[in-house]
Amino acid sequence: MKTLILFLFGFLSLSFLKNDEAINTTEIFIASDSELIISGTSNINSFDCSYNLNNLNDPIRVNFKNNGGHMDFDSTLLKLQNTYFDCGHNRINKDFNQLLKTSQYPNITLELNNVKYLDNKTIADVSIVIANVKRNYQVPIELSKDKNFKAKGEMNIHLSDFNLKAPKKALGLIVVNDALTVHFDLTLKQHS
Repeated sequence: MKTLILFLFGFLSLSFLKNDEAINTTEIFIASDSELIISGTSNINSFDCSYNLNNLNDPIRVNFKNNGGHMDFDSTLLKLQNTYFDCGHNRINKDFNQLLKTSQYPNITLELNNVKYLDNKTIADVSIVIANVKRNYQVPIELSKDKNFKAKGEMNIHLSDFNLKAPKKALGLIVVNDALTVHFDLTLKQHS
């Protein structure tokens, strides 16, 4: 969900850095070869829910300001429709969407606040809204560049952070753990 961690696309903007403190704007796309996966476990099994990134057709507006050792972002948002997560089975997809309260809150929203470079590490400050509850996370990321920027990382979240209760199935015999891991490996392309 932190998948959210997917905000990490703001990292692409690193290729557009200016040496001043002016606000810069660009647009990026998340390429279809990217991955965003939410992984979890229950007391009997594990599951992976992959986001269908082919549904992200519109460019993402990235507004940023270079402040020396970090970059500040303004209104850099990514909305993920909950129904585009595929957990590998229709029943699990249905349970996943019930858990996220998709009928009432159809999207997960990610906002990139800033990116800092500390001790040879890159840390993204990301706000995530799930089921109308907003939380901030510090996410370590790996950045690389070939033709495009790549942002890769992993973040841990808890369902309880968003006032969501881990579901129990089969009369309580199957219990989903509160902890989830969001894996992302994003290829970010500048919109021409």
